[in-house]
Amino acid sequence: MNPLFKSSNKTKKNAVIVTSTSLFIVIIVILQPVFFPENISLKRTDNYDSDPYTISNITFKSDVYTKDMPLDLTLDLATHTSLNKTLWLGFSVLNPLGEVLDFPLTEVKIDAAQPQSLSLSASLADLDNKGITTGSYTAVFALWNSNPITDASTQLAMVKIEEAFRLYNAVEHFQTIDNTKWFSRNGLLGRTQLKNEHVAVLDDHLTITMPSETLEGGEIQTVDFTHYGSYEISMKLPDAPSSITGFFLYKAPDFHHEIDIEIFNQPESKVLFTSYAKGSTQHENRADLGFDPTAAFHRYRIDYYPDQVTFYIDDKQIQTWKDGYSDEPMHLMVNTWFPAWLKGTAPEEDQKLIIEWIRY
Repeated sequence: MNPLFKSSNKTKKNAVIVTSTSLFIVIIVILQPVFFPENISLKRTDNYDSDPYTISNITFKSDVYTKDMPLDLTLDLATHTSLNKTLWLGFSVLNPLGEVLDFPLTEVKIDAAQPQSLSLSASLADLDNKGITTGSYTAVFALWNSNPITDASTQLAMVKIEEAFRLYNAVEHFQTIDNTKWFSRNGLLGRTQLKNEHVAVLDDHLTITMPSETLEGGEIQTVDFTHYGSYEISMKLPDAPSSITGFFLYKAPDFHHEIDIEIFNQPESKVLFTSYAKGSTQHENRADLGFDPTAAFHRYRIDYYPDQVTFYIDDKQIQTWKDGYSDEPMHLMVNTWFPAWLKGTAPEEDQKLIIEWIRY
């Protein structure tokens, strides 16, 4: 692990910005290879009764970014010494797999008289070739007395922010259905005839209709396989008892590669978390939702990584597994249908699964 991350100093994620009369500096940074070599010492200065330099008031512009968005943030730098100094600021992020991504060092001049506000805008475009691991990112900022790449440097201050932001490849709002990314099939599933004609965009939302007096439904999946990362959906369920809505990862054949969230389509509802691997069920856990999923939009999330799978509902952690799931790339899928193990009562009126967005 990069030695930059050894410090345990932390700051709150959404600190309040302190207004300063000092010069406001805008710094644009572009991602490049690691700038903190493993042989750099992170020795803290011991020449002061208290830390003479501070990094504070760090605020990210958003809680959620996609790879094509600039990573915008602001922070304050201050010195408690009587000397003006030229220092070096480092900024790194730690992805959900524990890999360190470093941004270039920035040379800054600190005025001893007052704090200095900085605005940074980091480009994530260069991560495309390396591949984005979606999910929660840790941010680390370090201040050095000289360039730590070329000089024997002392680290003067460091701040680590866990869960600083979430990063995704895309947030799909479905103004249209992009057939290069998403596929809807016709076929039989349980008691249900899946029909792609039931999958459509209505009122800027993706909908899957369950027509009245039928056991029909629909399904949509990613064209490409996807692997480790975070997958989240905001959706409102149809009111069709004896049917379920699934948000899950899947690869054929059945019972070998599947990680499921399945919610019963009814006001008093439960949720099922299931995994299949090696030809059989590995985990099956059931929990009460505690709310009516047919009345409003709620968020359901799967965090799928090599060391564990964790499920969240409205950001609340519900279930975690550390084994018993496939490590293969899979399709991300959503469906609403009538399984054979439920009664199969057709709705009296058309019912719709309404999807606000999917992050992946």
